[in-house]
Amino acid sequence: MTSSIDSRPIWTTPAARIGLCVVTVGLVFAYYATSWRTIDEFVRSVDHCEILFNDFVVYYYRTARAVLAGTSPTKGYFYTPFFALLVMPFGLLTPSAAYMMWAALQAVAAIGLWIVPAVDFWRRSFALFYVYLLLSVSSFPLLHNAAWGQVSVPLTLMVIGALFFYKRGWKATAAVLLAAATAIKYYPVLFIVYFMMRRELRFLVVFFVAVVAFFLVVPAAALGVQETLGFYQVVGKGVGQAAEWVPRDFNSQFVVNVLDRDLSLVARRLGTELPSESWRPVFATMGGVILLINGFLVWRTTPRGDGEACDFAFMLIFASLPFVVTTSWPHYFVHLPFCQVVLLRSLIGQTGLRRRLVALLPLVTSMLLSSSVVFNMFGRWQLYSYVGCLFFANFLLLIATYSLVLMSMRPSSRNTDPDHP
Repeated sequence: MTSSIDSRPIWTTPAARIGLCVVTVGLVFAYYATSWRTIDEFVRSVDHCEILFNDFVVYYYRTARAVLAGTSPTKGYFYTPFFALLVMPFGLLTPSAAYMMWAALQAVAAIGLWIVPAVDFWRRSFALFYVYLLLSVSSFPLLHNAAWGQVSVPLTLMVIGALFFYKRGWKATAAVLLAAATAIKYYPVLFIVYFMMRRELRFLVVFFVAVVAFFLVVPAAALGVQETLGFYQVVGKGVGQAAEWVPRDFNSQFVVNVLDRDLSLVARRLGTELPSESWRPVFATMGGVILLINGFLVWRTTPRGDGEACDFAFMLIFASLPFVVTTSWPHYFVHLPFCQVVLLRSLIGQTGLRRRLVALLPLVTSMLLSSSVVFNMFGRWQLYSYVGCLFFANFLLLIATYSLVLMSMRPSSRNTDPDHP
């Protein structure tokens, strides 16, 4: 007698699935090896980095050494004293040892960013798990983060980790983790909106206490009160100066900056000039409208407390970042694979080919635009960033989301929940 396990198609067995994943990762890395023969070539092709892990070497490591020496953070360091304390142990190491340790941390964070969401995707279906794996290893924002040695991967892992613990009832742990992410790079505070809408009082109290501790108490205890205040003054001055050049940096994928560049490009092609001052307020207003829509959709998920509703709400908040964060550098978009698969999972619940295609087409386009393959097709990183490919990959994700929500409101849909139509 043949067992039910033996009678399954071979491609559904665990060994075959593991083999498929290993082969996929191997093929993607082989593609990278043929695209960039050396690390220096990779770094120069991805952005204007001078060396691999440029931001770690120039800003994080030097600030860690400065903190140990009791001096001000290095010029260009825009983070908190709390983050300076976190990287301070690297300052105790030689530059080469610190470099290798940072490389190990980046690798662990990248693996964690794949594993944590993949746990829930695997439980739903192997197909979702596999798509997330493919999108993750081929994601251009992850490569951009690696080139600069940035913290977007660890930061996004902390936010998704907070979501992971929250869905499993570990609310205090989730609140502390989200507070720690906020105390590193500020903008994760936006995710607190979801918990405010859900009236999660305990979560909010723990989050607030942890934020005060990470922003003020811990740095004051470690550095001194005056030193902490002086640290914030130096960073605040640097952020103010950066506000003058960020709008001109075509790496910025902030809605106003992207649309301003693209409209100016079209105007130049037509042989005319359009003053930015006239259009930037219009673009800001458009971004504000999208934020209101996203906020409304997040609010619609709050009556439900299941895991997929939480994922959907976090996906919307992630997708709102380029409408709030004025820098929005390419590595900020490491959230896209997670968001794309969350939306794909919701799309599976739709019936009818036409209904699926309406949301699937912009979703697939979003996946392609954020991939390293399409990035290489542009030939130059300057062009890819200038036209705002990652902004539009994120925006197409929202277009697919709005289409899905509208379809879920139609009577012929399975149900009326926007996060699980």
